[in-house]
Amino acid sequence: MKLTINFTLKSSKEKERPVRALLNFGYKEYVFIQEKWEYKPLSYYTGETFTTDQWDKVNKRPYNDSKYQQQLQLEKKIQDIFLYLELDNDIKLNGGITPKILKETLDEKLKGKDSTKNINKVRLVDFIDKEILASDDFKIATKTNYTTLKNKIVAFEESLGKQLYTNDLNLEMYNLLKTHGTVKMKKNNAVWSFQKDFISTLNKIRDKYKIKIFDPSTEIPAKSIAKLNGIDAVYFTYNEVKEIIKHKPETPLMKNVKLILLTLIFTGCRESDIYKIKPTETYTDPKTKDTFRYARLLTMIQLFI
Repeated sequence: MKLTINFTLKSSKEKERPVRALLNFGYKEYVFIQEKWEYKPLSYYTGETFTTDQWDKVNKRPYNDSKYQQQLQLEKKIQDIFLYLELDNDIKLNGGITPKILKETLDEKLKGKDSTKNINKVRLVDFIDKEILASDDFKIATKTNYTTLKNKIVAFEESLGKQLYTNDLNLEMYNLLKTHGTVKMKKNNAVWSFQKDFISTLNKIRDKYKIKIFDPSTEIPAKSIAKLNGIDAVYFTYNEVKEIIKHKPETPLMKNVKLILLTLIFTGCRESDIYKIKPTETYTDPKTKDTFRYARLLTMIQLFI
């Protein structure tokens, strides 16, 4: 297994930008939703920061020679640590090096600390990425929810003009984030889901790092907390299905709509979920070049066959 290291400045609106070491070592994870394997490099923050005019973007190094020598030394140390992990029999027997194992070892060897100690603030997006989305302990549906939460926080950071850390959180900041993240949500349950995942993220950070964080569950008035609406699943009735079957569409397009609707009904799709089925996939015949769009559904049963 070969380790390649590329240094880059993280995209940021702030003047000082942190340096990331992108560590590629052939580690792959299977993405169930896309049904394919994807390479998962480790993005490791070196602790150095530079402005864009101090950084040679083409050669991926600082212009300052002494800083560049430090970068070369760091690169050599990372290579040595990676070799050390490759020779560890316990790691070999347990599936090999993962981004999490590599990060924790780099924290210990380079920064002289346990990754869970001496931390007084955590960027929410980074935590979701590294501790939830990169973990094997969460189901696909759960990761999908946290991906949505992460994207909303990133959009909020862009509007705010800075990265959001735990020490930035208070009632005012929470309300701004909630308003920004749920402004387009028309359903109360979607707002409840956003709120639930956000509070869960804060709880996970609190449990891992033992730091004091804003606690929405105790600092937000109960009347301001979105509640989950317990609505029973609604299915088409027998008479409604009969009426759909009897209906004679006037155009070829509506005939296809009727066929798709009946297919969804007979495969157990709820009335409340019909509108969610959208033709987002595209197929092009390699010979005729004819193209059409279609909806692709994955059930939890299919994911684990």
